[in-house]
Amino acid sequence: MWTCVRCKQTVDDRLAVCPHCGAARSAGRFSKEIQPQQTPQAQYAPDFGHVRAGRGFMIFGVILAVLLPAVAIFAAILCRNGWIGELYRLMNPDAAIAELSDGKTNLLYWALTIAAALLSSLPGIWTVGLGKALRRLHRMEELL
Repeated sequence: MWTCVRCKQTVDDRLAVCPHCGAARSAGRFSKEIQPQQTPQAQYAPDFGHVRAGRGFMIFGVILAVLLPAVAIFAAILCRNGWIGELYRLMNPDAAIAELSDGKTNLLYWALTIAAALLSSLPGIWTVGLGKALRRLHRMEELL
């Protein structure tokens, strides 16, 4: 019997890997009459159900990725008349009265609104990515 250095459980001498935590037995510690099996009797499958690292970042990121574009689109709908008028004056500096039915101005306005919504979703997407990276790092630490 040998004692696992990670989980401090006693393990049969024939096993080279701890079936409880998956830690490998130190090399060169076998006697001549007892040789370890090349494959362990029980395959180690780590349980990641308890891993909570990064979960808060992922939830917050999803909320940001949905909420910020919704606010940008809502603001674009509420202030549509004023912003389209200014956009029309920017495109046609000689015109005195802004026409809200101008097709090019409306198309440009909604294209800019979609671009603003996509750009405002980036902080949420980055936060979700950070949460996933933290989960992966925590899993790698458990496997070491």
